[in-house]
Amino acid sequence: MDNLDDRLEITKDTTKDEIIDYAVRLYEEHKPKDLTEEEVRKYAGSTWEHSKSVHYYLDQLGISIKNFKEQHEIETPHDLAGEGNKLEWEVMHGLAYAEKDTPEKKEIFQNALKRHRIQMHHKMGNNPNSPDEWFMYWAIDAVCSLLENRTYQGGVHDWKKIQKIISSNPELGYRKKKKMLDAVEEMKKVTPLLKNLEIWISSLLQENNKDSEEKNYNSN
Repeated sequence: MDNLDDRLEITKDTTKDEIIDYAVRLYEEHKPKDLTEEEVRKYAGSTWEHSKSVHYYLDQLGISIKNFKEQHEIETPHDLAGEGNKLEWEVMHGLAYAEKDTPEKKEIFQNALKRHRIQMHHKMGNNPNSPDEWFMYWAIDAVCSLLENRTYQGGVHDWKKIQKIISSNPELGYRKKKKMLDAVEEMKKVTPLLKNLEIWISSLLQENNKDSEEKNYNSN
């Protein structure tokens, strides 16, 4: 990881403002012409929120990664630590684009995505022989991404839409599909009522944004 320095030790207690500040300092160090500070700020804040959301569901559902413990600890907090985390410049540079409107941006984005997916939760999610808890971790991550306002996935989806996307996706094998549907049912049970209402309203307001929702369910 190309840290600016060793002063930012990222833990579950690291604040959103600290993550954004670090991302902006990294942006200022590299001074890219194809990315704005506003995009970096939004990206860093959303990445922190996603990390907190994934850990909330892992904790609420008692998902403990017993196998491969050492690697998991290195990559905690989710998406914010370890090789290929979303604060590495190579990863941030590509994933932070609000619009991937040129061939160059698309290539940088794909390279960033490839780099990020060396993280253990992605590797284990794509290994059919992975332990069940790792598979559930992967599923929670994927479902969380669909609950969030990600433009390239069609915005926020409510639980019913997420179930439809999972069930109708021909690229999902039986185990992935079942684990994601199981994750939805378990996550619904521990989601606060106010949050459920917020998800439903946000999804309702974005009903017209359906072009890509059934293609890009997978998390970054």
